[in-house]
Amino acid sequence: MNDDSMKKPSEPSDASLQEMPEIREPRFHRRPGRGHHANRSTGEIVAIDPELWLHFGSAEAINDALRRVLAERKKAAGS
Repeated sequence: MNDDSMKKPSEPSDASLQEMPEIREPRFHRRPGRGHHANRSTGEIVAIDPELWLHFGSAEAINDALRRVLAERKKAAGS
C-alpha cells in the first residue's frame, strides 16, 4: 500500500477555503496588544502577603479593612 495515499493533507483544500467566508466585521477582530478583558478596569494590582490573605480571605475584605483605616485616619486628622 502506498504511504502517500494514507497521509492527511496538511493544508485546507481550495474547495474548503471557498466554503469559509472571511470575517470582515470589526467587532470580531482582536485589537493588537489587548486581551478579551481589556475593557475591565482593575485599578492597581498589588501582592498581598500569604499570612494576610489567610487572615482576610478575600480582596473585598482587604479593601473594606483599608477603607476603615482611611476613615479612622481622616477622623483623627479632623479632630
